[in-house]
Amino acid sequence: MKTYFITGATGTVGSGVIAALLQAPDVEIRLLIRAQSEEHLQARLDELKTFWGDAGDTGMGARLKALRGDAILPQFGLAPETYASLAQECTHIVHCAGNVRMNLPLSEALKYSLDSARNVVDLAQACQQGGQLEKVEFVSTVGVGGKNIGAVPETWITNEREFHNAYEAAKAQAETYIAQHIEDGLPITVHRP
Repeated sequence: MKTYFITGATGTVGSGVIAALLQAPDVEIRLLIRAQSEEHLQARLDELKTFWGDAGDTGMGARLKALRGDAILPQFGLAPETYASLAQECTHIVHCAGNVRMNLPLSEALKYSLDSARNVVDLAQACQQGGQLEKVEFVSTVGVGGKNIGAVPETWITNEREFHNAYEAAKAQAETYIAQHIEDGLPITVHRP
């Protein structure tokens, strides 16, 4: 059995990834969803199930669990015992969460990009210590190329760049952070839609 932890479950990318994962019978999914209460969490999960339609009716039952938290909070804002359990059971992490508002101040954009990247790396390291981590999928953006780069290469971009907005700049800093941990042996792939 594989256990996926997915941030950004209610977003465009996250909800699409989950719909695909729902087709695999050997997958359990833990969704991180921002919600004001347990009732709000259930309502957001119900909205996702409606969005998934037939994909959501694949007998997921106990294989799907929504967790109330936030990608920018330390340990995702989860209770210590919930976080410890997640670190013990996760085989895959898919980080899709982000705030795509382009006009945020850089300090705020960094919370959504860099702080959440740190939290993902922390969880990945905890999962790796347990020996079960297989893969981390990290969703970034083609905007990390900045202005006037042309085609964005499928390699790390280390040269100085100028960005269109704080979102791109923050995602670039998050990628730099992630790159350091790939060198440390974490199995991370960065995707740039």
